Amino acid sequence: MIRAATANDAEAIARVHVQSWEESYRGVLPDATLDARPVAVRIMHWNDWLNRAGRWTLVNETNGEIDGFTCAFRNDEEPGFDAVLATLYVLRSAQRRGIARALLRELASELLRAHVRSMWLLTLRDRNPARGFYERIGAELLREEPAPPGLGEGVMDAVYGFRDVAILC
Repeated sequence: MIRAATANDAEAIARVHVQSWEESYRGVLPDATLDARPVAVRIMHWNDWLNRAGRWTLVNETNGEIDGFTCAFRNDEEPGFDAVLATLYVLRSAQRRGIARALLRELASELLRAHVRSMWLLTLRDRNPARGFYERIGAELLREEPAPPGLGEGVMDAVYGFRDVAILC
């Protein structure tokens, strides 16, 4: 079941966020980068995030437990794009069931209702199966660039864009 996140979801989202990073990036990013993102820090982050206006955050629940989430907000840092896909994470145990696609489909519907037509995102460049996922659903590789310094030396990002989020619907 996909629904809009509420402030009460901060802890559950934080737990999924940290576990997803562990499952996806341990061995790809430096251990110190992952260790600096414990659940307690993520709870504070999500408490702040969920109480800000102008952000779309959706969660997927299976048997009453959050096992995936996505969020976006208006952002014009990438020329020609209206919003940024800030996160899309699904626990490994819930992957390959269409949850990520369903989250993006609902997110795109919400963005279109708000007159947001395009969206960009950053994802790790190396050893990252998410890249294939984004490409399969219609994202265009815009460029590769160094990741923010906090992710580790030599880490590269891939910047993707959906020029028309309607393709996700």
